[in-house]
Amino acid sequence: MFSRLGKKLTSFPIFPFQNLERQNVLCAMVDFSSKDITNPWIFSKILFLHFLKFPYFVDLKRPDKRGIKGCKNFYIKVNEKVTLGAWQTLPADLLEGDSSQLNSGHPIILYLHGRAGTRAQPHRIELYKVLSSMNFHVIAIDYRGFGDSSGTPTEEGVLEDTYRTYKWIRDRSDKVPLYIWGHSLGSAISTNLLKHLNQKVSDDHIIPVQCGRELHNKVEHYRKGRSYTMYKEFDKHLGYRHCEIYKDPELPTIIRNFMKMCVEKK
Repeated sequence: MFSRLGKKLTSFPIFPFQNLERQNVLCAMVDFSSKDITNPWIFSKILFLHFLKFPYFVDLKRPDKRGIKGCKNFYIKVNEKVTLGAWQTLPADLLEGDSSQLNSGHPIILYLHGRAGTRAQPHRIELYKVLSSMNFHVIAIDYRGFGDSSGTPTEEGVLEDTYRTYKWIRDRSDKVPLYIWGHSLGSAISTNLLKHLNQKVSDDHIIPVQCGRELHNKVEHYRKGRSYTMYKEFDKHLGYRHCEIYKDPELPTIIRNFMKMCVEKK
């Protein structure tokens, strides 16, 4: 899910969702009865898998150790009990300078990852690099309970996390274009955020590609051509599966075409 925040807040199903090894899901559920799963504490762990903090033994305060140029670690205070760990990756144009200001004029992407793991997962890092090379600021957060963020994730809690992050970005970026990139569970979280703001793939072995097609068709039907919607399927023989569309050489062109469409429809 990839969305632009402007006068109208919209989203579109363009990319496959995050990979999660099936054995992890099975291990998480094997000892739970149906009664156990209704327990909010247990349900939260099954839904978010935030206790799987891979890659392990990584210093999240040192993104440079993960091979990312122009990336800094920082924290966003949500409330008195919750603080989020976050990374900001600079646009390629700013890598040689000393400016990390979000009002530099470069567009911004807020990246919302899927369940399990942290902002340091390899496939997430590779995507940051692609977006940085396209001259985006990239803000990537770990929701409460993920990585080095405090608290425990809930549906309401992660909505608060993303809303506070959105406000944090907007307070520092003026009218610079802001886009939301939601991956896997992050797609649902980004959609919930967009809804809140408005009120005030064939080889994917996790999510059937038909779900993406149906979501796109429903958006087109109900918005009757008024949505900023683009749908792209990647051939299964490319082997991108659930996490690796960053490898596609056409990805920058796809992103730029979507953003051009957003500007033209404003």
